[in-house]
Amino acid sequence: MAMSKSNQRSGPAPKRQRLDIDEFEAAETQISSAGDELLVLVKKSPHDSLSKFKLSLVNGLIARANTLLGSEKPLADFEQFDSEQIPSVSDAVIVLGQYLAALENLRVRNIKMKSGWWYWALNGVISERRTYGPRSLDK
Repeated sequence: MAMSKSNQRSGPAPKRQRLDIDEFEAAETQISSAGDELLVLVKKSPHDSLSKFKLSLVNGLIARANTLLGSEKPLADFEQFDSEQIPSVSDAVIVLGQYLAALENLRVRNIKMKSGWWYWALNGVISERRTYGPRSLDK
């Protein structure tokens, strides 16, 4: 799997200051959608490489997720795929799946149930912004 590490920082990733719910929901939706679309391609040709366009989109989504997750990234030393060594579609599906799981873990830690509904709770304070329950409850 072609990956690149960022040499720009030393030490652990900075802690997330405050979760931006709008950015979180947008990034999670887009990563999920991209993963679903790539999964269709994997079923047809699992060893095909990503196009440069798709690689650019995937790397952009990963960068957004890295910002949201901070030190809680699913792959500690992974920043993005290396554009010089184009990854396979299946590599991208695996990595996006790891990011979706990490985003869901972050979301679950920031939601609470109140009166039978799930709400975002930031810094322990339940907001008026509703969300859905933990995905693990759906299984």
